[in-house]
Amino acid sequence: MKIKVSVLIVLVAVFSLLMAAMHDAFLLAGGSDVLEINATPVPKYQILSILVFVVISVVVIFRQTQVAYFLVLLSALIVLLNGHTFTISGKRHSMVDRWFFIPIQTLEFDPSEGLNSGYYRKSGFFISVYEEDRLKLCVLTGPYFVGLKASRVESMLKSFGLIEKVD
Repeated sequence: MKIKVSVLIVLVAVFSLLMAAMHDAFLLAGGSDVLEINATPVPKYQILSILVFVVISVVVIFRQTQVAYFLVLLSALIVLLNGHTFTISGKRHSMVDRWFFIPIQTLEFDPSEGLNSGYYRKSGFFISVYEEDRLKLCVLTGPYFVGLKASRVESMLKSFGLIEKVD
């Protein structure tokens, strides 16, 4: 039981440090953040997701049932969704979709032209970026309390000069 508690403490510490670092623009940009626009999850929901993970994990330590294990997996998924960031970088001339600082998707663009015939579409929990009618980037946005806010990602794309295309 001591090992399980120790593992839980280490996981909570690592998640907490990573989520705190996500809100430091200097760390996200890898230096000066002058030409960077970042979207990060709401901090209070990140903290809440970690607390829910801790409470459910403690319950599992003392009561090991299949439902409790499922709830731990679900709460861990919510913590992971709250580790999502999206950046439009004028310094690196790219749009970067990251999960806990690991770049998952990168869309590079010409700084003088931006994206040729670029636009975006919303569908469910996704915002997709197209260039010349080809899908180039797909960003996951979550419901109100999990992950990135769709309105923030949309405003970033609009300020970049992309328009929303509705079918």
